Amino acid sequence: MNQNTDKQPWGGMKNSSDQGRFVYEYYPAKDQGRAAGVWAQALGIMALGAANLGGKDLNWWERDDSIKLAAKYMCRLQVNRPDKPASHGGFCEHTPGDMHSYPRDAATGGIGLAVLHHITKEDKFIDMAKDFCHWYRDYGSAKDGWPHITYDLEKGEGINANIEPGLESNDTSFIRGDWQAGGGLAYYYLGCISGERKYIDDYFLPLIDQLVILFEKFPYTEPDYGFHGSVPVSFGNDDFALVALLCAYVCTKDKKYYEIAKGRIDDFEKYWDEESGSFPSFGGTFTSGITLKVIMDIEEKFELCAPSEKYEDMIKRIAEHGLGIQAFDYNNVRVHGGFWGQTEYGVSKDRIHHRSTGYASIFYSMLGSKELIPYYHALGWDVPEK
Repeated sequence: MNQNTDKQPWGGMKNSSDQGRFVYEYYPAKDQGRAAGVWAQALGIMALGAANLGGKDLNWWERDDSIKLAAKYMCRLQVNRPDKPASHGGFCEHTPGDMHSYPRDAATGGIGLAVLHHITKEDKFIDMAKDFCHWYRDYGSAKDGWPHITYDLEKGEGINANIEPGLESNDTSFIRGDWQAGGGLAYYYLGCISGERKYIDDYFLPLIDQLVILFEKFPYTEPDYGFHGSVPVSFGNDDFALVALLCAYVCTKDKKYYEIAKGRIDDFEKYWDEESGSFPSFGGTFTSGITLKVIMDIEEKFELCAPSEKYEDMIKRIAEHGLGIQAFDYNNVRVHGGFWGQTEYGVSKDRIHHRSTGYASIFYSMLGSKELIPYYHALGWDVPEK
């Protein structure tokens, strides 16, 4: 109901250029909302695909059509200009032709392309993912391989500066943070679906090794609350940086990656609200829940340790908290079944948000599925041999 289709058109107008686009956020008190961009389209595709793997037939509620329509809109955002290599393969942030990009958001689009190949087995998505990853590493990132925060696709250049913590930021500079490394999942998944190890060794691991250096530089002391771009280490929503770190363990078997990730995950209990089961940061509760599920699956598969009762309890409390922020008290298709979001510790209920709804859908599918859900996961992908 929150996707623009000819059967449920926004504003009653069919044949819209927004066909297949999801609602990003909706304020029921104002009856106003905002439409999704590249990362939210990819998240919607993953959420629907996860629900399918979780036991529902793909055609249930015409989900197959929904994924295809979402993919069409997302793919229209990708720049197809081989004559402009500094832009070719990147993603426009919100609408086709709007040549502004947030490369980390674009990376979720790259992840979405890999997921579309996983769902459809269509090789065109491998080619599109390659175009993206070439752009992401060679142009969407600085010379050291760390992603830019903003990028002008028309000019073909990054328009921000990643600065070290402690320096005053401004409108065009942002704190270099762990969340940017979560985009490395696009490289990891591409290596898996293409069978080409170079995307892991030459693209993915150099980025993750920089994440390791960042974590060594900023050991845990106490939570430094702030969202992406304002803090070096995220608390709650790290945009799957820790999942990417666990992917590095899976593809190398180097325990340093696992041990660093586990140390950070063990610190979760120091800043979550144990009573409610919620975490800080926008979407942080479900992002953290997914991360906990991923490390438990890895520990079981590789027999790294006995199942953690602490992790199990945290996952259970997160799941219970999530049920309390799912909206069933409005007779409104924009609201019913969605999750309230964009709030610290889940305390505010002013908007239904795609971030919390999408992450929650994947999290609950992971818990309820007999099959492993590979989206935002390190396992379930065919890692090429070195």
